[in-house]
Amino acid sequence: MRICRTTRNHRSVLLLSLSSLALLAGCGGGGEDGSSSSDGSFTTAANPGGSGTFGSYYMSAITDEWRAAAESFRLNSPRFTIQDGSVTVSGTTVFTNPLQSSRVDYAHAVGLSGAGEVIAVVDAGFLTTHEAFSGKDNDTTGNPGVDDHGTKVASVAAGNSDTMVGVAPGADLIFSDWGYDGSSNNFNELEAAANAARIQGAVAQNNSWGYT
Repeated sequence: MRICRTTRNHRSVLLLSLSSLALLAGCGGGGEDGSSSSDGSFTTAANPGGSGTFGSYYMSAITDEWRAAAESFRLNSPRFTIQDGSVTVSGTTVFTNPLQSSRVDYAHAVGLSGAGEVIAVVDAGFLTTHEAFSGKDNDTTGNPGVDDHGTKVASVAAGNSDTMVGVAPGADLIFSDWGYDGSSNNFNELEAAANAARIQGAVAQNNSWGYT
């Protein structure tokens, strides 16, 4: 289990590095076989072989077909293009698309989606009914409130909807309370969160703990 811990003020916005989360895309695949995916983007069949998690998604080299499949996600999938945050600074356009910058498109192009895996998120709260989490087999520990920060973190890790896609959109989630009640920490909540991640075999656990 990989544990990532961040500290933050309750009202601050966490700046996430998709590059560091890109590894989550390799947690499992979506069973793509070289046909078009559900959103119309082409996917290329990987070369089975090797061992371990990546065995069925092994590519010995970056082929033209693989490049074309990744490019199709970047240019044609509305879930990718809507996240293009390019801005113009002093007349110069600065390209900022986190999915492309972290090369998640290449993982998705061979069917790596995190399907069958679990990602745990410990935070102040989540909008668990958000469309980005619909259709997943999610779990909750403690009594997390509703908070935009936890919702954003979980969406980046495993969100999946018509208008956004996370690093591992096929993964399920564990939403865990961080145990802070406004004046003190309840470490039993953090213990429950860690145990749930361990028992369910979570491939990663992101901890966002507040501070005063």
